[in-house]
Amino acid sequence: MYKQFLKRFVDFSVALIALLVTSPLLILATIFLSIANKGSAFFGSPTISGFI
Repeated sequence: MYKQFLKRFVDFSVALIALLVTSPLLILATIFLSIANKGSAFFGSPTISGFI
């Protein structure tokens, strides 16, 4: 029982730390892409139905 709890806690902690470390890099990449392409960093394709 404690091994499962410890494993879940460690997995969650490592995932949270990885998210906190990589999020500034992803934000910087988004900013640089927006500046380099003079537009949005997200792609929105037109649809046939007209709905978003």
